[in-house]
Amino acid sequence: MKRQLISMIAAAGLVTLSLTGCASDQSKVDAKPAPGSPDIGATAAIFADLKLAGHSLTPFNEDESTQLRQQVDLAGDQVRDLKNPAGLKFDPAGSGCQAMMRNSFNLPLLHWPSLAAQAPDGKAAAQVFLAPSEQDVRSMINDLDTMIRNCEEVTVSAPTGTVKMTLKANDPVVTCTSGYRQTVTRDRVSQTLDVCYVPYGNAVLALSLVDSTDTAQGMAQDFEDFSSRFYARLAPLSVSYTHLRAHETPEHL
Repeated sequence: MKRQLISMIAAAGLVTLSLTGCASDQSKVDAKPAPGSPDIGATAAIFADLKLAGHSLTPFNEDESTQLRQQVDLAGDQVRDLKNPAGLKFDPAGSGCQAMMRNSFNLPLLHWPSLAAQAPDGKAAAQVFLAPSEQDVRSMINDLDTMIRNCEEVTVSAPTGTVKMTLKANDPVVTCTSGYRQTVTRDRVSQTLDVCYVPYGNAVLALSLVDSTDTAQGMAQDFEDFSSRFYARLAPLSVSYTHLRAHETPEHL
């Protein structure tokens, strides 16, 4: 993978990618966003202007963002295939974590148009996805929340090494309503990833902080500040885009 996007699309992404490595690029067909959605590339300027927990973000272009999703999707083939070609072993076996590993790579947002951005030091990242409908977003968030609640701790072994993962759903009273804290340990080195999913209409933001020293309330405020400013910028853009499309003539298309 050319760049390590730490806003993992799937909850199990860090574990599986660190064990199997990144797969080669392969073209995938993305779902179309809802009518009236802005051009996904237009969100790059928003990411470039905003800071997440004090971190400036560098936006990827649309091709890079697509390739990242393809690579995560292909890595997911290692856990989707019941024949287990990668030789992955789960402890405890047959737990909710094993199902979460598989189902997290079946989340539909892997095939939604998206744009990603991350801090140069890799300590923060954000990614916006445009779904075909608002209902698709609600369904995806519900599925993600269910998967996270069914997995607390798992050790995944492969020929390339062993990774231990703990996963804890956010307390909605304290912090981000839909999100989790994931701690991954490999070779006695641990990394903590705090993730928050913030929906708005047919869009959803995935925000993440790595090894943050903030309190849960502090991170909740960081996520809220970023998402509110992002969507404040996105809303008029979406309205403008809808107005433009409605008044285009054939020669302009």
